[in-house]
Amino acid sequence: MSTLPVLNNADMYHHYSDVQFRDGCSVIHEMLKPKRGESILDLGCGTGRLTMQLASLVGDSGRVVGVDPDSCRIAVANEQLKKMDDIPVTFQLGSIREALPLGPFDGIFSNYVFHWFERAERAEMMHQMYDSLKPGGRLTFVLETNQPQPNAIIRDIFRLTEPNLDEESASGMKMDVPSVWLQHCSDAGFLVELSEVFRTEKAGPNLDAILQFLKASIPNFQPIKLTDDGLHELDSRYKTGNGDEVAFSLTVLKVLARKPQES
Repeated sequence: MSTLPVLNNADMYHHYSDVQFRDGCSVIHEMLKPKRGESILDLGCGTGRLTMQLASLVGDSGRVVGVDPDSCRIAVANEQLKKMDDIPVTFQLGSIREALPLGPFDGIFSNYVFHWFERAERAEMMHQMYDSLKPGGRLTFVLETNQPQPNAIIRDIFRLTEPNLDEESASGMKMDVPSVWLQHCSDAGFLVELSEVFRTEKAGPNLDAILQFLKASIPNFQPIKLTDDGLHELDSRYKTGNGDEVAFSLTVLKVLARKPQES
């Protein structure tokens, strides 16, 4: 069964996930382009911020399902849902296997999720997503790649907190080059219509905000392991000069793929 890592600190994640939220909104509007009346799956929906964005686009005649394996995040999402007017959103605990019976969908959206999947699970995951889509349905996802970047604060944080581990072992993220992900899409039967690799520059209000987001996002991350010297090094390297703001970069892959129409 394909699984995502169960993460803690859901409220903290909801509060500190602005960077990923902005990227997700961009991909929704520029690549997935949900239409009114469509059914959309948000795979790895977290606390549901982007799920709500999807719901606003499909309207009352549409349907959005958000799935996530973290019960705490699903609880936060459902609490947020209670504050909204009646909107066509359902949150489901689980992953793609649990979402299969809820389809078929016109589109699947996933934001900064796939690099958490174990490599041995990815082929099955792609085939399950293919099976979850209607003919002509779209798959859109965003993920981090392992291509080098010059301003990688996360890499440096793990170098300081887990000096005896490589970045993948320390973070749990299984990042690969873009061609690996595009091949997974093709092997499952998808037609890749658009793929883009870009380095995105990000900023946080301060170093603590970045550390809190990592604590909420990454299993076993312990910012307490950062020494005063380590904190000073990070501040010196990544502060922008605009107060306590810190800036960093990620190398990201965005993909739009489509399930062929039935002949």
